[in-house]
Amino acid sequence: MQRSAIRACRLAPNGLSAAAPTVSAARERLAGTSNAMDDAQRTEYARRMRRLLSPPEILMPDGEIDQEFFLPARFRPSKERYFAHEDREALAQALVCHGFGNWEAMRVDSRPFGLRLRQWTVEDLENAAKQLVGCADIGRYLGWQPANAAAIVQELEQNRANGLARGTWDSVRHWLNPALAASNAEQPS
Repeated sequence: MQRSAIRACRLAPNGLSAAAPTVSAARERLAGTSNAMDDAQRTEYARRMRRLLSPPEILMPDGEIDQEFFLPARFRPSKERYFAHEDREALAQALVCHGFGNWEAMRVDSRPFGLRLRQWTVEDLENAAKQLVGCADIGRYLGWQPANAAAIVQELEQNRANGLARGTWDSVRHWLNPALAASNAEQPS
């Protein structure tokens, strides 16, 4: 019995085991059977498996892989949308009326600022409010209802002064940067 196992494992001249079928032989066998999947079935199966097993951020809506995800961040095209000056004014009005943290109430408000803010998600509004007051952690502002837009500007200036004093103010990326404001004005809102 041992000798037959050793004989079965002897290598053929092409380097493969004499008993092991080649890949092309396996393909030929599958091509003639009903178990073979056609290209459409194989593609759909791959999409289902990707949706099931892959993180959602690397997939396109149709289940294909987003190749841009694998690029280094500096080479990826920006998918960010920018708040126009009118959007910031509408957000300031909404903050005066509803206060920080009431993002959904701002979006559904029937006043002009609410109509302007409907295009933005709650996360977009929260991020824009962070920019408006110049603070990365908006938690301390939740529930604060400024008396007017001047109170928001005063808070921004105070945060800006604190950030400049500590060396943490990112003036290159902040919307107060004149070069950035000019490039954002050119973008469609």
